[in-house]
Amino acid sequence: MKQQRPAKFRSVSLSFLPVFVGAMLAGSVASDASTFVTWTGTSETAAVVTTGFTGSHSGRSGSAGGFGSDDGTFGAGLSGAPTTAGTSFVKTGTTITMTLSNNTGSDYNISALRWDLGVRDNSVTGFTVTYLSGGLGPVSTVIDTQSSIASLGSTSLFDAYDYDYTLSSSLSDTTLGNAESAVFTFAFTHTAGTGANSAIFDNIAFEGTVVPEPSSIALIGLGGLALFFRRRR
Repeated sequence: MKQQRPAKFRSVSLSFLPVFVGAMLAGSVASDASTFVTWTGTSETAAVVTTGFTGSHSGRSGSAGGFGSDDGTFGAGLSGAPTTAGTSFVKTGTTITMTLSNNTGSDYNISALRWDLGVRDNSVTGFTVTYLSGGLGPVSTVIDTQSSIASLGSTSLFDAYDYDYTLSSSLSDTTLGNAESAVFTFAFTHTAGTGANSAIFDNIAFEGTVVPEPSSIALIGLGGLALFFRRRR
């Protein structure tokens, strides 16, 4: 008996797969970075942008409603920050401890940390940002260190210095699993060991993307297989 040509059978049974896989992946794989949490104003508790993430920081030297960064961005790369007054203060010797926690039910890649620093006259002139501990790695990794930062003056609202970190440039593990936390520190210094005035610590944000579930990865492979057979047809 003469057999049917397999190619014809494959084209009928698999032709729907690219459309099916595309529809499934559209709802299961994030393509763009999401903002998880932000800190603005005088609160030490972050505003939750992505449900399931929380954030807090401690150790500041104070807060005030009449000061702040007015450039309208988190760092330089993310818009939507307020331009009104209200901020946390830091002084020479201050160390901010910041915690980001993931309770979303999914693993996330933490791709970026963004923040603003308004350096006032006779305040801080340097800082060190460190990933301290938690679900990322390696622990105790310095993200950035700066010294001899110029003052922006003595006004209350600043077009502050913008800092944007791609965390994969410093960390080999940027995946924060569900029910995990990541702790960062910001230690502020002065070149002369003094600096009695306060600097503005404002407009902080963490960003990233959800890690695809294994079922989503399998669908990607299935879609590739379907395209391979269609090209062979």
